[in-house]
Amino acid sequence: MIGKMAFRNLKRNKGRTIVVLVSISVAVMFACIMLSLINGMIDSYLNNYKNFQYGDIRVANKKFFDREQFMPIKYSIDESIADSIGEVKGIVNVSKRIKMPVLLGVGKQSENVILFGADLNTDEKLLKLNRSIKEGNLPNNGRTCIVGENLAKKMNIKTGDSILIVGSDRFMSLNAVKLVVSGVFDIDIPYFNRKFIFTSYRNVQMLGRLGKRVTEIVVFTKGNYHKIADKINKEIPGNAKAVTIDRSGGIYVWMKLALIIYQLMSLAIVFLGAMVIINTMLMVVNERKREIGTLKALGMSDTEVEKLFMSEAFYMGGLGSLIGVVAGGFASYFLATHGFDFSYMFKKMEFMFNSHMYGQFSIPILISMFFVGVIVSTFVTYLPVKSEVSKEVVDLLER
Repeated sequence: MIGKMAFRNLKRNKGRTIVVLVSISVAVMFACIMLSLINGMIDSYLNNYKNFQYGDIRVANKKFFDREQFMPIKYSIDESIADSIGEVKGIVNVSKRIKMPVLLGVGKQSENVILFGADLNTDEKLLKLNRSIKEGNLPNNGRTCIVGENLAKKMNIKTGDSILIVGSDRFMSLNAVKLVVSGVFDIDIPYFNRKFIFTSYRNVQMLGRLGKRVTEIVVFTKGNYHKIADKINKEIPGNAKAVTIDRSGGIYVWMKLALIIYQLMSLAIVFLGAMVIINTMLMVVNERKREIGTLKALGMSDTEVEKLFMSEAFYMGGLGSLIGVVAGGFASYFLATHGFDFSYMFKKMEFMFNSHMYGQFSIPILISMFFVGVIVSTFVTYLPVKSEVSKEVVDLLER
């Protein structure tokens, strides 16, 4: 009975109903789009952080963790540790790496860059280097390297050129090595494209006079990496330790916190849309005072009148949220498949953000936004309705 009356009331004043539906739809749609962009952006950064920086677990010298922002090669560990921990159950990949700040010299030009010594047998797939090659080939285990596209343009480097790399070894003395550029890469991370040179970690060992040592061993797992890290810590020497990615601190923690904050902001957008509903319902209730008084005079209880108005809000919230989720779903799918080019924003930033940002299409998020829209739209009408319905019939019927 009450449901039929609520539906009839909505059809009776189509203009008012459309205004409320639009406000709910727009709020839910923008919440879906915002969550898609935020989740896509932060997931992209965290994936880059995991693949290029930390893995699920990073094994390094204990002193290295205290000064890792300076990439100190003097705090190193024996590369044989990688072979021993590779047998631990649950580990998928183990990569030996060395990152080293160096000076690149080409002719009369020089540039401060980062030499990334990768385990080519493992990192080719992990870092997707093969996909990123724009010209030439991947480096081999000889004295070859690949340079970023922006760096190659700036320094006028071409495939086949020899470049001089100068750096400080672990004894704090200068050393130099010549590498042949086998290819030019574009990883879609502007910072990498202008600052990084990838080569075999063997070449960095030679430049840093490290012998058979590396600065870090990056571990990728398929299970509970906390338990695996505990097992690794029992097997490695006392001067080394294994740290999981969620305990790495710094930017990882901030990005996780940012994700939570932005998700709450998305819910706030839905709530702001609900404020429109409150104002609309205040207007509706005020206009329908005599109707409320008549219903109460005919024997309808306060609770039944409240149910009538909340039923109207439920119908509008359901339909408005459905429209918003459908529109937001199409927009999220477009963002996930096409993305946006933000290279003009990130070209000078020293963060691992992709220049092409993609959204995240998530059915669970769309479903949750639908229910949030319905629940918020329904219950925010309670207070304005309650304040009027609680009045006496005489007060409601007087002009």
